[in-house]
Amino acid sequence: MEHQQRRIGYLPIDERLAVEAMQFMIAAASQDAREGSSAFVEKRPAMFRGA
Repeated sequence: MEHQQRRIGYLPIDERLAVEAMQFMIAAASQDAREGSSAFVEKRPAMFRGA
């Protein structure tokens, strides 16, 4: 995600914010995000797989 942020640095701020919001939605929909939330609620270590 950081690499992508550097690539869009030339865009106007409103377009950069739109790209950032899209990247966040993609990351939040990942299996690792679901695992992190489940592990937190279940009070156990997360088993991230890089998905």
